[in-house]
Parts: sequence; C-alpha cells; structure tokens
Amino acid sequence: MNQKPVSFIEFMFRVLGTALAAWIFLRAELDFARMIQENIAKLGRYGFLGTVAIILVGVLLVGLFLLVVLILWQPGRLESYERKLTAWRERLGWWRWILLLVVLLFPMVLLQYTPVGQYLTGSYLRLLLLLGMGLVSGVFLTRDHQHLARSSGLVVGFLLTATVFTLVQAFAYVSSYPFSLHWSEGNRFWDYSIMFGRRLYEFPSDQRIFAYIDRGRQSLWGLPFLLGDISIWQMRLWNGIVLTLPYMLLGWIVFRKKPDNRILWLLSGLWALNFLSQGPIYTPLVLCAILVAIAWYSPYWLALPLIAVAGYYAQLSRFTWMFAPAIWAGLIYIGDLVDRDRKREILRRFSMAAGAVLAGLVGGYVIPRWSSITQLLNPVQVAAPISSAQPDIVSLEGVQSMVSRQPLIWERLLPNPTFGPGILLALLLAVGPLVIYLVYMLRARRWKLDWLGGLAVLGGLLVFLIVGLIVSVKIGGGSNLHNLDMFLISLVFTAALAWKQGGYRSLLQLDQEPVWTQILWVLMMVIFAYQPVMLSAPLRKAPDSMAREALEQIRLEVASAKQTGEVLFLDQRQLLTFGFIEDVPLVDDYEKKYLMDQALSADEQYFSGFYDDLAKRRFALIVSEPLKVKLQGSDYSFGEENDAWVKWVSKPILCYYEPIATFKRVRVELLMPRENPVDCP
Repeated sequence: MNQKPVSFIEFMFRVLGTALAAWIFLRAELDFARMIQENIAKLGRYGFLGTVAIILVGVLLVGLFLLVVLILWQPGRLESYERKLTAWRERLGWWRWILLLVVLLFPMVLLQYTPVGQYLTGSYLRLLLLLGMGLVSGVFLTRDHQHLARSSGLVVGFLLTATVFTLVQAFAYVSSYPFSLHWSEGNRFWDYSIMFGRRLYEFPSDQRIFAYIDRGRQSLWGLPFLLGDISIWQMRLWNGIVLTLPYMLLGWIVFRKKPDNRILWLLSGLWALNFLSQGPIYTPLVLCAILVAIAWYSPYWLALPLIAVAGYYAQLSRFTWMFAPAIWAGLIYIGDLVDRDRKREILRRFSMAAGAVLAGLVGGYVIPRWSSITQLLNPVQVAAPISSAQPDIVSLEGVQSMVSRQPLIWERLLPNPTFGPGILLALLLAVGPLVIYLVYMLRARRWKLDWLGGLAVLGGLLVFLIVGLIVSVKIGGGSNLHNLDMFLISLVFTAALAWKQGGYRSLLQLDQEPVWTQILWVLMMVIFAYQPVMLSAPLRKAPDSMAREALEQIRLEVASAKQTGEVLFLDQRQLLTFGFIEDVPLVDDYEKKYLMDQALSADEQYFSGFYDDLAKRRFALIVSEPLKVKLQGSDYSFGEENDAWVKWVSKPILCYYEPIATFKRVRVELLMPRENPVDCP
C-alpha cells in the first residue's frame, strides 16, 4: 500500500517533535532521580526502593517516548487502538464527566495539599504532569465518534487544567494562620483596613493614619471591614475572590455572548482569567476595563459617564493608569468601525471615539486636578501642588521625576536571578500565540481593520508596551509581568474587536482551521497552565502549635514593652488588625513596605528622622522580620533590593537595637534597644 508523500514541513515537524519529546522525558527522569537522591536519607534501610523507583519510572518514560514516536512517524499502526479507546469513551456516558473531574482535581490536590507537592519539584516532571492532565482531559472533552482527540477538545482540556491551578493559587492562602504567608501579605491587610476599619486601632481620633497604599486598592480590598470585625480567614477569602472573579467578568463582558455557542462564551471568561493572571494584574485596573467594556455596549449617553468614572478610579488607584481608560475607549471606538464605505458613518464613529477619549481624560486627569485648574484661572488664590508623592506625568519634568526617582535595572529584561526568563522572553511567551493568531485573522480577512483602526490599535498597544517595560525595570520590580498590566488588558480589548467582527466563528470550527493554528491554540493553553502548575505546593507555614507558641510569647513581650514605651510593628501589623494582639497603641510610622520604597530611592532626608528615633530609643520594642546584614548583589534574586534594605534599614536597626527573640518558622524577630550602641548612623 503506497503511503502519502511527506512534505518537508511535516518531516521537520516530526523531527522537532521527536527531539523535544526525547529532551522532556530525559530531563524528567533526571528530575525524578534527583528527587530520590535528595530524600534518600528519609528512606533509611529501604533506600534500595529509591533505586527501584528510578528504574521503573525510567522504563515508563521510555515507553511513553516510544508511543510519541509511533504517533509522530507511524500513526496508522495505532488506528485500531484509537478506535477501541474512542468506542470505550463513547460508552462511558456521564462517567466521562466524573473521570474528567478526577483528572483535573486529583493531581492538583496532590501538589497543593499533600507532601507530594514539597518533593515533586522538578520542572520537567511537572511539565509531564501538566501535559498528561491536558491530553487526558482533551480526550474526555472530544465529541467525535471517529477520533480519540480533536484540537478543540485539547484546547478546552488544557484551559480547564490552567483554570483549576490558577484558582487554587488564588485561594491557597485562605487559612486562619495569624502570621504573614508572604513578604507583604500581613502589612497589606493592615493597609486595606485603614479606610473602613479605623475603629480597630488605638490611635488619636484627630489624626490621620498613614498607610502606604492608593485609595483605589484600599477601598476595594477594605470593603469587608464595613461589615464589622472580620477574621484573617475571611480577609484571605475576599482576597482570593478579588483576584479572580473580576478577571472572568471582564472576559464575559468584553466577549459578548453569541447565539451560536454559549459554551464558547463561558470559556472566554476562563480564557481572560488565565491570560490576565500571567501578569498578574491589580484588580482596580481590571474594574476600570470592565467599566469601559460596559460602555462599549451601552448607549452613548451612558457610555461617556462610565468611561469618565473609569478614568477617575484609575488615577485614584495608580497615577500611571490615569490615561488607560481614555486610550482603551479610543482603541475600541475607532477599531470598531463598521460600514466603512459610508463617510458619514466613519465621521460619526470617529466623533464618538473623540468624545469617549475626552470623557476618559476628564475623569482621569481634569477632575482630579480641578482645584489646581480653578486656582490657575483665578490668580487671586494661591495654587497648591497636585501631589508631592505623584508627579504630573503629563509634563516632561514629571516623566523625568518618575523614571529617575529609583534606579532602572535593564538587565531584568533578559534572563536574570530575580526572574528566570526575563521580562522580554516571558512577555513573548505570554502574548506571542495571541498576537500571531490576531495577525493571521487580519491576513485572512476574517477580521477587517482599516488603516485608521489599525493605527488606533497599534498605537495604544505600543504606548502601553513601552511604559510597561520601563516600569518593569525599576528596582523593586521585574519579577513578573504585572507592570505590563495596561498592555495585557489592551490585548484583551484587541481580541474582543476580532471576536465582535466574527472571529469567534473561527474558534467554533477550530478543528477545520490550519494545523499550525490548532497547535498554536493548544500551546497558548499550555503556557497559561505552566506557571500555576510549577508554583503549586503546600503553604510554607509553621505548624499550628509552633505558631500559637510564638504568638503567645510575642503577646507577652509586647504587653511588657508597652508599659515603658512605644511598640513599633515594622512588620506583621495584621496581628493588630485581626485582634491577635490587643490594647496596643498604633504607631503608623516606619511601615516595612514604605521603608523599602524609601531605601530603593536612597532618601537620606527621610531616614535621618528614622535614625534619630532609633538613637533616642523611641521604641521599647520593634516587631520585624528577621534582619540580616549580608549583602548579595545582582547574582541573587532581588539582590539589589536586599542590599538597599541592608544598608538603609537592617544595619541601622541592628546597631541601635538587638534581637531578644527570633521565631524563624513564623519569620518574626523582636528587638529591644542596646545598652551601648557604637558607631551608629
């Protein structure tokens, strides 16, 4: 029987697929062997079982590799097995969905809630787990009596895999553990509580409590404190909701429901969740995007105030976001031109776009500065600066101030110790498949975009890309893509433009699309799932008994120290917020995140006051994270940030104060004034 000739492209695809499979399986075996060797002591006299396990896993991986080779080079030899498995799947009925849940949930539970997640750390082993979950899920999701798996089923399978792990990552911290579960968690919760939970603290009622946070985030995350005294468990639950639900809502709103397939519309919300979680992105900006998306589909009289509100809330949350809603509005109104042969329609839509952009500027720039503008128009009054903390980025001086305030570490664009892949490579992986597919849609004329719409879309994307890259390399950042937030959301709006003009139909018939586009969509979902699968592991926290013991000793030391002076919670302020420590007057000065920001700026004037308070022994007790004086340099993750902290904070504190108790497992240190400090700043 004559075989169909193989094209050069198909031949190269098979060669590359074989080489990639060989590399992944080999590295997975090495990961497993390393895992066994690192834990061989725990096996004791049963250590020989580790060697047996290495051999058995090796045999299994070789078998899987040979299966991949057969699929790539001689798929015909597996047709009979495919027919049998397909028939078995079709006979499962509702059991198919039960098995799908098991495939999606069981590995997640193993990694996140059992010790397996502590030991199974090899990236290639986890990649194999991810690929296995997606492939098996894709088989169960495929609705085809002739094929075991189709690309549409695989895309949904990997999307559901990514969604499960993304949601688990967001809600993994929901617990009653009293201490911070990561560097800034506890003090962030304290920040959130100030607007609506001032009653929780002993602080002069006629004074403002200083919290280093914008009002946009503070008002959103602080909403639960309107309900009364809440627990840290409830706060962590709210945090998980805020970090997930708005992402999906944006997807469901911006990708409008189509009658052809409502399941595809539901999946669009999951797609938005996973795409934006690659940042991740602060939720206030997502809420601004939701308002713009609602405006897009609303009557014009309602759209303008919605866009204005989005602009106002954006600048309230972060001053660099103030123009985002205006630019998004221009992007969608110009990019959404229809019936382009009619000049009147073009002029009408262009005028609508101009009005939408103006509404965004009014909300984001004019209204917040209205008092300054009126003072300029009335020279009798004395003008006051807009904000000493937030430069006016419209002016050249403002841009220079924003960029030069802290050092820029351009090396973080490339692979580095702080962020393995570097900003550029990570961004390419995160958005590359989507950008390629959108370009394909344009070239295939399935998404019609003339030069004016293309200029609006490309211009908006380039502006946000440049701003995001510059902000990402500022010291203190560059460990993920969250500073490219405006760019990522702009891509969601761009994809929605293609969707609205009928692009969603290409997804409905994905199995009939060119093979390379099918592979592209599967690859996109694998990339979505990769990071949450790699990060999935049990919470790193002290045992409950150890945490209770540490908390009790901290309470005793605080109760004793407050009799003789002030107690500074430089860190762990959530202990006050949620009542773990009570009846302690709040000292709002010198909060850890603000100290770090000033250290990164090398603000000598600010620290002179801090050192003066240390020298005067203002604080009878300081509650901090364990302080070290080891310099690291750029060869370590956040090495530059560590060195700034050591220079401006750790060394001075340890010169004037000495540790009296260190609880390493809960990452808390208590310090009291030294009797005779020497050579301190």
